[in-house]
Amino acid sequence: MTLDMWTLTSTLFKLGSYIGVSVALGTLLFVFLYRPALKRHKFISLMSLIGAASTASYFLLQVGAFSQSGLLGMFDVDIVKLLYTTGNGDLLIFRALGLVYFAVVWSALNKILLGSHWSVTTLLLMPAIVVVLWSFTTVGHISNLAWYWQGTLILHIFVALAWIGSLQPLYKLVQDVASKQVNQTLEQYSKIGIGIVALLLIAGLSLTYKLIILDNNQDSTEYLIALASKVILVVTMFGLAAYHKFHLAEKLKKGEINKNKVARSIKRENIIGYGVLLITAILTTVVGINH
Repeated sequence: MTLDMWTLTSTLFKLGSYIGVSVALGTLLFVFLYRPALKRHKFISLMSLIGAASTASYFLLQVGAFSQSGLLGMFDVDIVKLLYTTGNGDLLIFRALGLVYFAVVWSALNKILLGSHWSVTTLLLMPAIVVVLWSFTTVGHISNLAWYWQGTLILHIFVALAWIGSLQPLYKLVQDVASKQVNQTLEQYSKIGIGIVALLLIAGLSLTYKLIILDNNQDSTEYLIALASKVILVVTMFGLAAYHKFHLAEKLKKGEINKNKVARSIKRENIIGYGVLLITAILTTVVGINH
């Protein structure tokens, strides 16, 4: 496998891992919003399992790259054992098993999760959420940072991926249910969204300051370009979110537009969200500071 093919495949598997995590976090967010929108439990479980499989596949690609012997090197037992004892092994265990746990619990106990009080649902899902979020602190430059920077990263990941992961069920809700329920959920979602945007800005700016300014990485041109691209997409998402809250939601409430227009706009925001995840995968695989 050539280096270019390796980086492309690694990026795709990391993207799959991020999408799996975002679906899990977005599902948890909708537990507090409108649980009937989560009735597609097979889709949620499938995406969580895809995230787990992508995480495992990414680990095997790292084994292959370390062994320098192509595809067969991905299954070199000695290299697998070696990397398993590092932060790469911790990431594999925490994220893959966390997502598998989430998928199994969500699938097996779906009726209980959708019918119980939100506290019961949260308690059953929280072990998966905790270990999956912790997996992001196990490798790379962040693993060597102080606990408060690691906490800032976890906060950033939680709010960003929960936001992106919540857009799919929000889109389906707006598309499928009555306008009255859509109005109520959009109002609740916008209130949570204000908090998400505030936390995302604070955590994102803090991490950028740490990684670029404090760590003196201003000369990492490729990283800065990719980061700027990510920021542009995130700002676009902010703009769409504001457009939904202050324009479309108000017009829908007054009956001036139909809910399909709102659904299409949310779908566009969802696509941009996946673009953010793709650039993040590129940042951490191809042009990361450590590279």
